[in-house]
Amino acid sequence: MISFFVTTDCNLACDYCYVNTYSCDIVGKTLKKNQTIDLNFAIAGLKFFLDQGIPPHLRFFGPGEPTMRINVIKNIVDYARKMVGNNISLEIQTNGVFSSTVAHYLSENFDIIWVSSDGLPQHHDIHRKNKAGNGSSGLIEKNVKFLIEQGKGMTGIRATITRDNNHLQNDILRYFASLGVRYVWTDPIFPPLGETVDDIKGVDPLDFARAMLSAQNIANEYGIVCGSLLTANFDEDVEINCRACLPMPHLTTDGFISACDLALFGEIYDSNRMSPFIYGRYNQEEHRIELDFSKIKQLQSRYVKNMPGCQDCIARNNCAGWCLGEVLNETGNLFGQKHGLCEGIRYLYERRNELNLNYKYLHP
Repeated sequence: MISFFVTTDCNLACDYCYVNTYSCDIVGKTLKKNQTIDLNFAIAGLKFFLDQGIPPHLRFFGPGEPTMRINVIKNIVDYARKMVGNNISLEIQTNGVFSSTVAHYLSENFDIIWVSSDGLPQHHDIHRKNKAGNGSSGLIEKNVKFLIEQGKGMTGIRATITRDNNHLQNDILRYFASLGVRYVWTDPIFPPLGETVDDIKGVDPLDFARAMLSAQNIANEYGIVCGSLLTANFDEDVEINCRACLPMPHLTTDGFISACDLALFGEIYDSNRMSPFIYGRYNQEEHRIELDFSKIKQLQSRYVKNMPGCQDCIARNNCAGWCLGEVLNETGNLFGQKHGLCEGIRYLYERRNELNLNYKYLHP
């Protein structure tokens, strides 16, 4: 796939958002507000990577809310269709707060729509408010129901689990089922850059794993496939964990090529630990993509066989070192391990026969 980080603008002010945490000041530099991906860059990147054989699967993501620049998305999609006809698939991760006009466009064009929702409105609205301080659950409910009823593709939910709602995973799945949702992705809250998970209502990975397994009975009752980054590769043997190890291109709002959703910008990463993910840039003067092949080689070396801490793990061939972005963020090492999370992964791996691993869609 090729991912487009569309804009830094967002219509919500979620209190745990890792973008909000570092968007004001990092390593002495201030991020420009109202930053939107340059259309010339987006088209140049699209053409370059399609020419390299990257499959025509287009994905739209943060750091802000991508639907706030729906015309940019439309222009990129239209150009892709001119290049390869209808032989493209489209995916978006959105906060679900958008107009009926946007909802119609997404329903008619997108194959995979992941909506961020933390479940029961009374808990979702604590963290995911608009800038006026009001909760966002009502509009999300409306849009999710519409997309499921009218959409040509799959509309799923990506839920963040904290210590406040971990014990409610059963109720959360029942709520999503009431909206018609049949595909749910739950993950324990991850720390922003430079922080620890304890600073942000982090849930113990083993507690998360136990609650997720318990909720599998509810998922089975309603025909919901419920996955997590902890279980993302349980459905097949793997040597690498994710697309960052290939790497697949993510085009940033400031003109760089990233390997990972956690490396959302290029320039401000020069001095911090996420810089290994920035492996290319757009040469605006010459209108071409330039790649750093030494960084590509480094990322491609992140095989599980090269990770000393994984060799004796029973889940090594269905995990492969877990999420590269989170590992790099918290350890500063591409080949490091998040040992606390390993416990939760192994717990679920030992009980994987109790999980529904019929994953038909790429994880959000």
